[in-house]
Amino acid sequence: ADLILEVQLLSADDAPELELMPPSERISLANRKRERGNVHYQRADYAFAINSYGIALQITEATFR
Repeated sequence: ADLILEVQLLSADDAPELELMPPSERISLANRKRERGNVHYQRADYAFAINSYGIALQITEATFR
């Protein structure tokens, strides 16, 4: 038997503008992305882990420019 799943996107938010965020919020966001990367890594979802770590790194680099 086939299973059909329909998904409806109810809302979407733009990425936060890092330049407008206080450094403490940027660091907190980067840490959440790093932690998400750790979860993906533990599940052997390496592509998702790399993506999450990359986003965390971009946020961190924007914080210390």
